[in-house]
Amino acid sequence: METNEIKETKKGTRKPRAKRAKAAEGDENAIFIGTTIQQELKNQERTVSWLARKLDCDRTNVYNIFRRQDIDTELLMRISIILHRDFFTIFSKEAKRRISSNQGI
Repeated sequence: METNEIKETKKGTRKPRAKRAKAAEGDENAIFIGTTIQQELKNQERTVSWLARKLDCDRTNVYNIFRRQDIDTELLMRISIILHRDFFTIFSKEAKRRISSNQGI
């Protein structure tokens, strides 16, 4: 489920605010990869501008990544390499946990 808010710009025109995914109600196991990436960037004392340069994108795109619950695997691979952290292990550990407990999706 996603929310789509509208925000006013300085010129008075309206544009959609970036969507922020929300976990399904009762899904305490949801992994918000954007928040995890943001925390890792902070732990490494790196700036949003630094990551944007490494990804060859604008800072606003990086802030949009931080708001995501899910992410394209190729982009996650690039971020993992840039930050020297395997973000895929987060999903792998959760998948193993759910498989072993016979928990559905």
